[in-house]
Order: sequence, then structure tokens, then C-alpha cells
Amino acid sequence: MTDEPNDEATDVINVVNVEIPPTEMRKTLGAMHKDLQTMIEGQQFIAKMMRAKYLALVDEGFTKDEALKLCQL
Repeated sequence: MTDEPNDEATDVINVVNVEIPPTEMRKTLGAMHKDLQTMIEGQQFIAKMMRAKYLALVDEGFTKDEALKLCQL
């Protein structure tokens, strides 16, 4: 393997070293923890809406496969 550039596409990963004081990280984690239940409830609501859409499509005559594909849009 050489260090010479080639014409092939390559993935580049840049690593950035950022120092975050422990108190700031603790505040951030606390805020995330506080909002976690709300985020979970939001995902549960989205899941119920997706299921309702799927069932409505099937009730309107779409096949199960067609309804599933339409729910992926």
C-alpha cells in the first residue's frame, strides 16, 4: 500500500479533540435525561400514527404489501 493519491473515492474520517469540562457534560446529560420520557412518548405517538395509517390503507382496499410500502414514504 502506498501513500500516493489514486482516482478511487476514499472515505476520510476527521477526528476533532474537544475538551468539555465535566460540569458541562453533566448538565447536558441531565437535560437529556430530563427530556428522555418526552422523547419516548413522542416516538410512541408516531408509531400509533403509522399503524393507524397502515390499517386505514388496508381498510380502503390496499394490499398489506402496498400499504406497507406507502407507509415507508
